[in-house]
Order: sequence, then C-alpha cells, then structure tokens
Amino acid sequence: MRLGVRQGVLEIKQFLRVNLYRHPQVNANTSLARQVVRELFEAYLADPVQMRQQDIGDRSTPRAVADYIAGMTDRFALTEHQRLTGASLQWPQRASAR
Repeated sequence: MRLGVRQGVLEIKQFLRVNLYRHPQVNANTSLARQVVRELFEAYLADPVQMRQQDIGDRSTPRAVADYIAGMTDRFALTEHQRLTGASLQWPQRASAR
C-alpha cells in the first residue's frame, strides 16, 4: 500500500475509533444492552415458563433462553425486561447535532 493511502486509512481508523466505536453514546447504549440481555437471561433461566410460546425441545434451558433472547428486537427486549423486572429503562438520549 502506498504511503499516502496508508496514511489516509490510518486517519479514517483513528476518526472512527474516537467518533464512532468509542463514542460515549455508543458506550452507553452498549452498556444498557448488556444489562438488559444479562437480566433477561437470568429471569428466563429462573422461570423458563416466562418465555412466551417457546418450546425448549431437546436443547438445554440456557441454550433455549439464549436463542429466545437472540431473536428479540430491541423494543421487545425492553418490554420484556420491564415486564419481568419492573424496571423501566430508556435508551440514552441522542447527543445533539454539532
């Protein structure tokens, strides 16, 4: 790769690291998503009947719970999280446009 192209690629990577991958809003969303998934997993594992119309079949309960959560939309996951834990979580507010 030529020096000019390499420098451009490095600048783009640095920009993305600072402004996208490690942006505070992205980190906040990721932390919230981890919390929701972890707490859903714990709740369904403790009471698998709460997984609506989910047939565990020949899978282990942890595998069935993980599969069930993996198929959720964000909105459904937040709704289920509130139903099971009573906690009403909101996604962090968007940063204002600069």
